Amino acid sequence: TQACEALLAEIALNTTIAEEKRKLAEEKAAEIEEQNKVIAVEKQEAENALAEALPALEAARVALQSLDKSDVTEIRSFAKPPRQVQTVCECILVMRGYKEINWKSAKGMMSEAYFLKSLMEME
Repeated sequence: TQACEALLAEIALNTTIAEEKRKLAEEKAAEIEEQNKVIAVEKQEAENALAEALPALEAARVALQSLDKSDVTEIRSFAKPPRQVQTVCECILVMRGYKEINWKSAKGMMSEAYFLKSLMEME
């Protein structure tokens, strides 16, 4: 009977451990389910924002194709560009990884030989 009691004690201990692990697994599953709900909402928000941005991106792509080198030269000649022009140029500087975000850097960037081509190929 001692062997039986030892076996019963071991079974009881293993049952307790298994129950604790099951509880932990259920808690983790609930956490994951909550995270999945948050992710689904964020995914939908991101998809909505993308859907809103795509027409503007396409319009920008079409407008970019209408520019030629003389347009860029004219923009570069501004001592102080219109605010919208400067903002767009600063955005391009950021996207291209420039450290100095200012009109001088933008003018330098626009003087690059394949500036327009590089914009059209930008993803």
